[in-house]
Amino acid sequence: MMIRRNRTFRNVIWSCLLFSCVEPIDIGVSTAEGILVVDMSLGVGDTNEVKLSRTGSLTRASGSFEGGATITLKTLDGGRYDFNPIVLSDTVTIYQNYDELPGDKVYFLEIETADGEEYISDEVRPVPPTSLNDLYYDIVAKPLLDGNEVLGLEFYVDAQNDHTPYYRWEWEATWELTTSRPSAYELIDGEVVLRDEQITLCWQNKSTENILVASAEGFEANRISKFPLVFEDNANNEISRQYHLELRQYGLSLEAYRYWLEQQKISEGQGELFDPQPYQLTGNIRNVNDPDEIVIGYFDVHQAVTRSLFLDLNDLESFQSDLLRCLGQDTIEFEFVEAKLKDGFYIFRTYQPPPPPGGPLPPLQYVMVLRACADCRLYGNNEKPPFWPE
Repeated sequence: MMIRRNRTFRNVIWSCLLFSCVEPIDIGVSTAEGILVVDMSLGVGDTNEVKLSRTGSLTRASGSFEGGATITLKTLDGGRYDFNPIVLSDTVTIYQNYDELPGDKVYFLEIETADGEEYISDEVRPVPPTSLNDLYYDIVAKPLLDGNEVLGLEFYVDAQNDHTPYYRWEWEATWELTTSRPSAYELIDGEVVLRDEQITLCWQNKSTENILVASAEGFEANRISKFPLVFEDNANNEISRQYHLELRQYGLSLEAYRYWLEQQKISEGQGELFDPQPYQLTGNIRNVNDPDEIVIGYFDVHQAVTRSLFLDLNDLESFQSDLLRCLGQDTIEFEFVEAKLKDGFYIFRTYQPPPPPGGPLPPLQYVMVLRACADCRLYGNNEKPPFWPE
């Protein structure tokens, strides 16, 4: 998320440099580097995780992660939940806590960075769970800029609750894909043998691409109807075979909703030039000894509800999606196989030419195709997800 916001900020600067702003503007670029960013997922019944990082400069694509910190989640009645540092690499550390959080407490977060700076959040009470009424899809055609249309699946959510009119959603999609020219053979020690590892069937995933928030203020029972989550174009691999969508829904306080709404505007580039820039959207975390220091991040403890949807695209008779199709192949004799493999081809299958009338059986031949047509690992992972049906 921060990379996208930094890129939006840089684009504003370059627009002025290339096309000339009306007047020179002092935008305080120097203050946008090295700002503490607190990215967290804290919830009742969830694994609790915090990531600390620093914003980059206009000349760097991203900032740096912050290690060596002490992070503690506390409640007003004396509860304490310490976070353990998990070192993922020399430059990446995350902080996790696996305790079950009660939903009826008031929480605040304390952070002490490696250089001794202390930060504290506002106090928040988790919004009670909301009702996720339905997760579903429609086959829709969306217009393209060239005047044509693209067919695909649009996924929607219906929701309601008695606690808050403000919602946020996150999703994770997983899909199955296959190659059009499955390769069952490989060359080992000068001999064509059956593959030990299948490379025909793979799975890929992705997660929420945009910030998804909505308000049902003024609607009966805080009801949200047919809120669009994600559109999957049938020209892509996502909906070629089987598709799984898992949705998480959060109820928000008014303050949290306003924060995420501003984040949405910035990440999608909808703001105006003089709207708050990413480094000015500070949230509810502050430096104990320097309240004027900018800190990016919003502390909240959620109570998420989840729903999943599994689709077998073969069941959609009115919908035809594009598979990983390939055209072109080359049939060669064994002596040329090794050279062809070095050129990026895979063995698709064997072919036995028929003998000429009264003649001997010709040598066995091999049908070669490009790796992009035969190896699904170019597009995903060939290890089946544990939740995937047989």
